[in-house]
Amino acid sequence: MRGLGHERLISLSEKADRDKMLYLSKRLSDDLIIDLVQKLPEPILLETLDNLLEDDIVYFLEKFPLEVIVQISITIPPSDVRKMVLELGREELLESLQKVGIDKSLILWEKLGTDRVIKLALASGMSQLTKIATSLTVEESSKWIQERGIDEIPVFLEFFGVDNMISLFKTLGFDTALALINQLGAKKMMEISKKISSMKLAAKVPNTIHLLPSKKKPKSKKGKQAKRKKTKVKSKRKSKP
Repeated sequence: MRGLGHERLISLSEKADRDKMLYLSKRLSDDLIIDLVQKLPEPILLETLDNLLEDDIVYFLEKFPLEVIVQISITIPPSDVRKMVLELGREELLESLQKVGIDKSLILWEKLGTDRVIKLALASGMSQLTKIATSLTVEESSKWIQERGIDEIPVFLEFFGVDNMISLFKTLGFDTALALINQLGAKKMMEISKKISSMKLAAKVPNTIHLLPSKKKPKSKKGKQAKRKKTKVKSKRKSKP
């Protein structure tokens, strides 16, 4: 098996950029390079070498297990990975993948497409986008984008703040919150929220509310007279020597 890895490595070195291969051989262990060559199909490996800088390849190989690198490379075109690195930065991309989770990130990445992910991240900030992606399920994220589009999301996140948006979804329930947004529309919902936030509302129900006293049944006259007689009898007994 290791021999097969060496054979593929020789074949790869004939097709790939030699300077790049030499750089990688100095920065990475022989075992890691051979494992990478064995586990990645040659066309994908060549495409990765063509699109990513040597430093970026080394960076991700040092930060992720090889299995994750293979998973990303097979799922997302290397040209798209390169685009994400250029637009957002490899550190931000790494942090987002780690926080959201590889499987969930790749599903969202595939569903949205690289250009839309970049558009959202640049408009809202990668950390904000990561927070909302972490709190929602893939189905919820997809439904929100499908029903409202991506242009509205940065507006909501900027107006309400990501924590308030997450709180809204959790408090009302995702489907109810989305139905409310659909019913009111983004503009109306923000207008109402702004109006409510400007109101001076009492922190609790005031104590000045006058409650009606409970109505007791009036006692009958006969009952009152009988009680008076008993009292008189008792007082007479006490007065006897």
